[in-house]
Amino acid sequence: MTKFQSFALLGRTTPLSIFSPVALFLCCLILLSGCANDAEVPGPPLQPPAPAPGTVVLSATVGECSKRDRYTDCTMTVTAVNKYGAGTTQMPIGTEIRVSFREGLLSADDSEVTVSLESGNDLSLTIQSVIPTDSTLENPPWQAVSVPE
Repeated sequence: MTKFQSFALLGRTTPLSIFSPVALFLCCLILLSGCANDAEVPGPPLQPPAPAPGTVVLSATVGECSKRDRYTDCTMTVTAVNKYGAGTTQMPIGTEIRVSFREGLLSADDSEVTVSLESGNDLSLTIQSVIPTDSTLENPPWQAVSVPE
């Protein structure tokens, strides 16, 4: 008779034979309890994307404007700053800046002007800094990216 048969005859069980059904039961219980509650947990509210690096979302009052090729250059006074992009120069309220507007940005199509750059008008706009080169040294350091209607 072997050792195993002698243990079986005495009515004794090995420790592994007791724990394996218990361990199997616990694993199944854990797996099933994890699958039982698939309710979606609400996350934080979605934030609008941050402005691109080098851009500022602001409100400003239009000052003097002049036409240049396909651009209109304006002096503007900052009245509120909503958001800064990464690495953008801070701009206190009351700062006077020069901004360049592309022709296409000011109108929905070639015939209809949707944004008025008359002196004294208040605009909300997004501007980006322009790195000057030798040929653009005289141009404004800021360019309008978007002007919501």
